[in-house]
Amino acid sequence: MDSSIWPRCDAETSPDRGFYYHPSRHSAGQPIVAGWAYQWVAQLGFTRESWTAPLDARRVHPTENPNAVAAQQVVQVVQLRPPDGPVPLFVFDAGYDPVQLTQALGATPAAILVRLRSNRCFYADPPASTGTGRPRRHGAKFVCRDPRTWPVPTATHTGDDPHYGTVRVQAWARLHPVVQNHATRGTRQPRPIVRGTLIRVAVSRLPRQTRQPQVLWLGGMARGLLTSRSCGGPTCGGLTWNIPFGSSSRPWAGPPPGSALRSRPTAGPGWSC
Repeated sequence: MDSSIWPRCDAETSPDRGFYYHPSRHSAGQPIVAGWAYQWVAQLGFTRESWTAPLDARRVHPTENPNAVAAQQVVQVVQLRPPDGPVPLFVFDAGYDPVQLTQALGATPAAILVRLRSNRCFYADPPASTGTGRPRRHGAKFVCRDPRTWPVPTATHTGDDPHYGTVRVQAWARLHPVVQNHATRGTRQPRPIVRGTLIRVAVSRLPRQTRQPQVLWLGGMARGLLTSRSCGGPTCGGLTWNIPFGSSSRPWAGPPPGSALRSRPTAGPGWSC
């Protein structure tokens, strides 16, 4: 899941425009444009190709919370799947909050992964109270940039990939961040503690060796992250979904031969207003 911005800088009469980050267009020297934000849910395979299967798209109003809208879209997609199928895995780019997503999803059978900044900090569970003083809410601190603070990983995996070379994955379970945006903010109630899994992915090279690879940090705040059910099997060779507009459960291989793609509209789509 990710968001896409439709710049409408000169359309001053367009309703409900917002100000959003844009990677290639600037305003007054800043990467900010006025336009509409759309949030997409698309099925991706493990093959390196440009084909995707869009499952849902929704326009996000400037006053709406993107995390709450994303959780609603996840619930709608999960309801279209067979109840006895594998747990689907939803991947989010940086900018989404894994804590808010987890709280909004509740008991929805879905696993999520959110890309995190490399300067994040997390905490383990505190030790048992000794009966003196106020019980601690946070335990040992985990600093992503400081390997000296890393405990023994809960799970590890090392493999070779023809495009990325040696791939090493480390996972630490039952870690929680200090929540800043929560429903009880501004009150005397304690902050919620939402535990999840922190994952570190390191590769030896990139497919296009134009720059040095960087470590990827992922935060998973839902069940099923350390099991093979999240990706449909132990090998994760492809995603098998009962796509609502498909005729079978198989990895999506692009549009059928002879089908025509809709041209880009010149005005806002009516279904997203």
